[in-house]
Amino acid sequence: MRRLFHLRVWRPSVEEELDWEIRHHLEERMDELRSQGMSDAEAEREARRAFGDEALVRRSVRRIERGARLRERVSLLVQNLAGDVRYGLRSAAAAPAFAAGVVLTLALGIGANAALFGVADALLLRPLPYASPGELVQVERYRPGQAFGQNHVSPHFARAWLERQAVFTEQFAYAFTGSIVLETGGAPRAVTGRAVSHGFSRTLGVAPALGRALEPADTRPGAVPVVLVSHDFWRGELGGSDDVLAHDLVLNGVPHRVVGVMPRGFKFPHVSVTDLWLPQYDDDTVLGSAVPYVHLVGRPRDALPAAGAAAASLGNALLREARPDTDVTVGLARLEDFRLRSPELRTALRLLAGAAVLILLVAGVNMANLLLVRAASRTRELSLRLALGASRTRLVAQLTTEALVLALLSAGVAVLMAYGGLRITQTLMP
Repeated sequence: MRRLFHLRVWRPSVEEELDWEIRHHLEERMDELRSQGMSDAEAEREARRAFGDEALVRRSVRRIERGARLRERVSLLVQNLAGDVRYGLRSAAAAPAFAAGVVLTLALGIGANAALFGVADALLLRPLPYASPGELVQVERYRPGQAFGQNHVSPHFARAWLERQAVFTEQFAYAFTGSIVLETGGAPRAVTGRAVSHGFSRTLGVAPALGRALEPADTRPGAVPVVLVSHDFWRGELGGSDDVLAHDLVLNGVPHRVVGVMPRGFKFPHVSVTDLWLPQYDDDTVLGSAVPYVHLVGRPRDALPAAGAAAASLGNALLREARPDTDVTVGLARLEDFRLRSPELRTALRLLAGAAVLILLVAGVNMANLLLVRAASRTRELSLRLALGASRTRLVAQLTTEALVLALLSAGVAVLMAYGGLRITQTLMP
């Protein structure tokens, strides 16, 4: 009978217990007061006065009871979850081929799509690493019938533009340098670089983390050769030393003094990794070679429609001074929009996206087959658990926990696969 009393079905409700306790306490106190010579009314009044606010006591007891029940439920949930996790690990260990098949199948699908999202995030979704990147524009040339313009112009056009323009408050020109050979203590190796004019850092709104930016004197022909280096190049090639500004880099056989280190995460152009930025000289040369074409980037003085009209007026006049019969026109385009319409980038991402989706579909089909085979082999086990009194909710919770254990194991392997996939992607499309 004592054991039956402690079952929940025989346990009185909290309100009944509380009423009995309060009533019992008051009656005992009233008996004591009556034994001291008080009347029934006086004893009841004094007992209730000493007891205090009965409503407040009831609220306090209910709050304590709710807290106790919540702790009991949480404790039971944690115990069940811990037992299910242990059982899930034992089940995986008992069927290693099944567990390995599920983990590797799911990890392959997750890892491939995570790697693809990493590429898309870096190239398309993440804001450009410049100050107010939405304000930056580039000068483009349009031919009749072209949906998108070309963002490079001749050095002659660029010089005339820089001398006569009133469209931009800040501007700079940049160009590709071709192959750069870095001569170090070991074997020479190729590095990536861009030629930029002296307004480069100021226009982008990004100051070097160490040293200084390029100055107008650095771009004059005959000036001491200088170079800006990226943060990764500084850490990897130069050892991250604080005295980097005293170093010279031998580029294509010519010593260049390091004058600054750009901040971590900075890259320009935005769709590639660049090691070095060298001054583009006023005579349109870099590393002793002529620059075939340049790109113009700036921050418009007015809103884009008005700035575009002013740029078109000046640019079209400059084009017709060189070639009166040309049908090319000039306009402005946001710098951040260029990465969304780069043909090479779109093609590469489409191929990657298609491959990742196919991998995910194949992984889903294979995993569904594995789970169906596993479920068919456990029919007798689940039937026995139901016969022994386990509820359907409890079985669903157990099976869900087992699936989560496999999913977490798959996620750990997927992280490694995603990292490897990103490394491979960087090799294929640096």
